[in-house]
Amino acid sequence: MGKIPDKIENEADYPEEFKRYFDLLSVKTDANLPDFSADWLNRKPVYSVDPSSVIGRRSGKIWTAGLSIAATILLSISGILYYLSSNKSGESPTAGNRAIAVSLSGEVTVRSDRGEKKLFAGDMVLTGDLIETNADGKVDLAFSDGAMVRINPGSRLKIEELKSDDKSNFTVSLYLQKGESTSLVRRITARDSYRVVTPTAIAGVRGTSFSIETDGQNTRIVLMEGRVEASAGSAQSVILEEKDTVSIPAGASSLEVTRDEAAAAEKTADLQEMNTNLNGVSSRIFEAAGEIRQVHSEKELSEIYHKEIEIIILKNGRIFRGVVASQVDGQLLILTVDGTYMVSSSDVAEVVLNSEETAQ
Repeated sequence: MGKIPDKIENEADYPEEFKRYFDLLSVKTDANLPDFSADWLNRKPVYSVDPSSVIGRRSGKIWTAGLSIAATILLSISGILYYLSSNKSGESPTAGNRAIAVSLSGEVTVRSDRGEKKLFAGDMVLTGDLIETNADGKVDLAFSDGAMVRINPGSRLKIEELKSDDKSNFTVSLYLQKGESTSLVRRITARDSYRVVTPTAIAGVRGTSFSIETDGQNTRIVLMEGRVEASAGSAQSVILEEKDTVSIPAGASSLEVTRDEAAAAEKTADLQEMNTNLNGVSSRIFEAAGEIRQVHSEKELSEIYHKEIEIIILKNGRIFRGVVASQVDGQLLILTVDGTYMVSSSDVAEVVLNSEETAQ
């Protein structure tokens, strides 16, 4: 097979073996597609796959096989075509439009317009999702910008807004309806926004870590590190410094800040644990997840990835019906109609093609 030069200016420069793939670009579509440009194949594909391996089934076992150059080109072309035809609004998927449940214990549920389901470590959540923990439930949600929120037992928190732009500015807005959450924010700039809202108060981050608790009427904020701006109703906002706390009752007309080193010290263990969990999340996972577009049907899923629907069976008995969209640092990103999930490749027991499962 002919060798592709490092940079190709014209279609005619491609080896003859690859020119047969160009007719894919002539597929008729209702979308307003631009004329073919040979430079397309020099660009990073919208949908990428780790070239070291792909997941499949052979004799009931997980197997890996190197992707051929031709298959990679096909995937690149189909990804570009799908992106151009489906993304008429100009909005592109980004790494910052979802959070990953990186650590979870007890029972945690998530509610959204897609329904209600139990949340597991590795599941991804989106703007509008409502997370609820039971009496022994707890979950750490990691964001692409190097921030994390811990939702403690007996809490209900909604992700009001979650996004980032092409300049790496991020916006995180969380609504804590009841219970307690602890936030860890490693990086904050004047253009970033991270805030937690309760029924009676707003805490805007100007630093790194704080805890906020509410029963729906009263709110208490404890700052462990950095600075936080607290506001409520008509009361003048106040700035909390390290180890400060403020209690905000419903209808408060003024806010009084006190220093409470004991309350801040109680949260130290939480911060240490959260730091460890956040360090375990690769930024490459968020980059790969940012290239995954939510789908509405299995037909759409098959068309994007040009593959059959797969049945991914984990060793713990959990089953996914979708496709392995990407593989990064030993983690698989599984895309289904219901959402996106991250699982360790070592946790997978078997991957079965849907046609084989039906035949059985």
